Amino acid sequence: MGSVPPEKRGVASGIKNTISQTAGVLSVPFSLMLMTLVIPYNKLSQIVSGTQLINSNEIPLFMEAVNRACLILGVITILAIIPVLRGGDLRKAAVKPKN
Repeated sequence: MGSVPPEKRGVASGIKNTISQTAGVLSVPFSLMLMTLVIPYNKLSQIVSGTQLINSNEIPLFMEAVNRACLILGVITILAIIPVLRGGDLRKAAVKPKN
């Protein structure tokens, strides 16, 4: 919030919280979508909804789906760090000196 003028910090905080809450809500379906790359959607929806218990022979497949989703989300997170680290340079460039 340090880069936001004091009179705009309330709006900036609201936008930040809205984006954070939206990302939290969308992360679960996105993770399940990534898991369907390994396990069929019908089977995954039964397991997640609790209508069917997972068999012991399906545990490795389910764990592979979880691992794959975590790996993809980890790569996305690492890629998202790059613009965040460069953000300091952008903020300094945006500040105009007073004449």
